Parts: sequence; C-alpha cells; structure tokens
Amino acid sequence: MDLIQKAREVADAKGEEVVIYLNKGYSANHAPFFTNFEARSKMALEAGADRIVPIEGLHHRLTMAYTVPIRIAMMIQDGVTDYIDAAEVNPKKIKRYASNFIRKGIFSGIPRSLPNRNVIRWYAVNEFLYQRFGKKMKFHFIPEGKVNGEKISGRQIRREILENNLQIPESVVKVLPESTVRILEEEIEKNTIPGQRNLDLLLSRLNTSSRHQLLNTAHLNAVAVEHIIQGRWYQAENQVWASLRQAGYGPVLSRLALSSVEENVTRREIYQLILDYQKQGIIPLIRPWNVLLKGLGTLPPWLKMV
Repeated sequence: MDLIQKAREVADAKGEEVVIYLNKGYSANHAPFFTNFEARSKMALEAGADRIVPIEGLHHRLTMAYTVPIRIAMMIQDGVTDYIDAAEVNPKKIKRYASNFIRKGIFSGIPRSLPNRNVIRWYAVNEFLYQRFGKKMKFHFIPEGKVNGEKISGRQIRREILENNLQIPESVVKVLPESTVRILEEEIEKNTIPGQRNLDLLLSRLNTSSRHQLLNTAHLNAVAVEHIIQGRWYQAENQVWASLRQAGYGPVLSRLALSSVEENVTRREIYQLILDYQKQGIIPLIRPWNVLLKGLGTLPPWLKMV
C-alpha cells in the first residue's frame, strides 16, 4: 500500500500510470504463492495501481541472479521510468554497496550480512543494464513498513492466518488495507488459500523417474539424485526435503529444484535460456556451464561437447 501510494505520487507528477509487475505461477523464491495471481492483482488494483503486468516462466527455472536482470530489462524495454522500493538503508549506502557488483557485472553472491540485499541487487542490475539500453529507471526509496518497531513481514502474516485456522486475526487486520482483507476472506471462502504444489505430480515424478531422467532435470545434481533414489517411495513433501537436505541443499535451492521437477524443466532448457539472454546482453557474458554446475553436479555428455 505504501509503495503504491508513493508510486501514485511520482506518476501523478508526470502524468503517467502506476504499473505493478506481478509474479505469476511461482514466487521469486521458487515457491507457490499463498494467494493466486488473480487475487493479488485485484489487491494491487484496489490499493491504487492502474495496471498489472504478469511475469511468468522464470521462477521455476532460474535463480534471482538471472531473474532480476531479466525482469528489469523487461521493465526498461516497456518504458518504465521510475521504480519504487522500500529500504532500511540510506540510499547512498545502497549505491556504495552496489558499486562493486555493477563493476563486475555479477549479481549473485551478495553477502547475507548486507542489509536489503535484494534492493542492492536491483539497484546494481539497473545500473549495469544502462550500458546495454542507454536508459535506466530512477529509484525511489521509502522506509520499510513497521508496527511497534518490527518490520511488517508477509511470511508472518501468512503464518498467523494459517495458525488461526484460516481466520484473519486482528493483528493482521491492523496492518492490511481493508480491500486486501476483504479479498483474502473471499479467497478463503473459495478454498484457494493457501496455494500449494501439485504434490501428486511432484511425488509421482520423484518416485518413478529413472536416474537418467532425474539427472537431466534442472537443479538436481548427482548427489541429490542419489539421495532422492535412496529415499523412495515418497508420500509427503517433507520427505523429499529431507533427502535434499542430506544432499547439502539449502531452502532456496530446494524450492527451485522441486519447482523444476514439478514443471519438468531440463538442464538443456536452462542452458539454452541463459545463452539466449546473454546474447541479448541482459545477463553478463559468463560461461553458463559454470552456473549449471553449481548445484547441478558433473558435466553431462551433451555439455562436454558444447
């Protein structure tokens, strides 16, 4: 709500519209959404946005080091001139933190100790793509929303709704616009909350796919495949998570791997996707097989030939 209100202020001064680029399908962290795209679009429009642009097909395929440049390039090419974000850090510090990543043209490996890591990534990519497009978005920062000194957390809001048996507690009502609360209640009534994976399909693929098929799946390395095979037969998602943890996967990579299995994403598909975006100058020119190997295991025969 605060972001949209700031965007409205900027847009009205220029006679432009407020556009929300909204992820569809999977979140940037590779998980199903708590509420579906249609409901979230309605929330944004009723909060004051003029138009919604869906972003789909990225977050079950690529890490944020790639999805952020692709999303920003899309916005720049669409003619977006201003970008609104919330940050706890002074904008001057964000620019200073981002300068090293801009110079290297690398947007992964941003230290977890840095506050507002994703804001830093977005700022760095925006500056980097200026070299490609000759134009960039102007960043506007507002303070992060807080209640009683604590940052408002979407994760906490979701948890409180779930722990309250899908009844929206007063603590949540206090921090959400009335229109958002109403839409959430409507979606709860429709039984669309919370959004979930296609668990039957996911477990079926993990239980029945051959070793060769699993090795050709994006974001599953050889160690993970061995643990998945050893852990069969899966009857619940948490059992799969246990196998991935044994293979050394963290939460983000585990979600990406599960989403890739669910959507049947292959290594070759990811390799070609990275090459295509590199040719467009949207992502840095680095050897994509180095990226594939991080979490994917040994080089497959087709990649050795490349």
